[in-house]
Amino acid sequence: MKTRNRRSEGVALSPRRGRFGRTCTLAAAALLLQVAAAFSAPVQLPPVTRVKLKNGLTVLIMPMHRLPLVDMRLVARAGSIRDPAGREGLASLTADLLTQGAGARGAQQLAEDIAFVGGSLNASVGAEQLVVTCEVLRKDLLSGLEMFHDVIVSPTFPAEEFARKKDEALGGIVSDRDDPSAVADQSMLPFIMGANPLGHPVSGWEKSVRTITRDDVVAYHRRFVTPENSLLAVVGDVDPQAIAADLEKRFADWKSGNGAGLASVEPPARFTGRQVRIVRKPEVTQTQIRLAAIGVPRNHPDYFPITVANLVLGGGFTSRLVNTIRVEQGLTYSIGSGFRMYRDAGTFGISTFTRNETLRRTIDEALKVVRKLIDDGPSE
Repeated sequence: MKTRNRRSEGVALSPRRGRFGRTCTLAAAALLLQVAAAFSAPVQLPPVTRVKLKNGLTVLIMPMHRLPLVDMRLVARAGSIRDPAGREGLASLTADLLTQGAGARGAQQLAEDIAFVGGSLNASVGAEQLVVTCEVLRKDLLSGLEMFHDVIVSPTFPAEEFARKKDEALGGIVSDRDDPSAVADQSMLPFIMGANPLGHPVSGWEKSVRTITRDDVVAYHRRFVTPENSLLAVVGDVDPQAIAADLEKRFADWKSGNGAGLASVEPPARFTGRQVRIVRKPEVTQTQIRLAAIGVPRNHPDYFPITVANLVLGGGFTSRLVNTIRVEQGLTYSIGSGFRMYRDAGTFGISTFTRNETLRRTIDEALKVVRKLIDDGPSE
């Protein structure tokens, strides 16, 4: 599949030679050693105060007084993994609408009020979480807290904003069909995950998004964005006791739900042998490649060794995959690997692209790099 990157012929970058190049290299090495030494010192973080509000919301408070700023982040276990069958994309649409009208403010008033105090107020969604964030100056904390509360507790989901955001979501899905990389990513999800709730894109499918109604959004918010299903972190120029009292008062009207959404999701079944899916796009001259396998959840005991191993394999520009597939063999301009770790499941994947005629060679060489790391491990 053809990509939008015009520098896709596998250009290898060579370091400059000569006296000045060597001097710069030595200077850079010395600087890196100094940076490494600085970061090797133990990290000292302020103490964290953990409180539980009367409505069941858990709050983590970390005071940091270096800057007169306060950051608030609410995370609810309400991501796309909770989309009902046939309504894939519901969590995404719900998050998009949280800041489009809340409390007594419409979308425009909400945007103007947070901009007036120089703050930010946003909502986003992932596979397993819905997140609302707010950052304001310390002097504007009460104003920011009021808007933050309204977006979480009392979004109004105006009908005209619902229609507009739904059209935007559908437009994005249609647009992705012209992006070979997006097509490859979205084709891989159901291929490796099957019918698992993790097996659809966060944005949903065109067919499923078309069926979503405003009532679906209201019901989703009511069911999953609840205090006992959420965690709130506050970091910044605050006094822990004072901000805890402010939160208790401000969120007193946020009532506990029924605990829905807390149940775990079964991990997808593992593959037996290798399987291949081909998505035909006859008009393109390059092919997107996705290699994937079932991985591990993020609470795996080998989380940190896995992270380091992936950095060696394909987690950065100095990785083995980049060095072998891009620099040495010129088969691609970009290649990388990574683990996606969810609460109860995970995947591992390699992502790249190449000219149609070098498709098989690129796959074979990438698998060789993986096999070598498995067999021999990393060098000292």
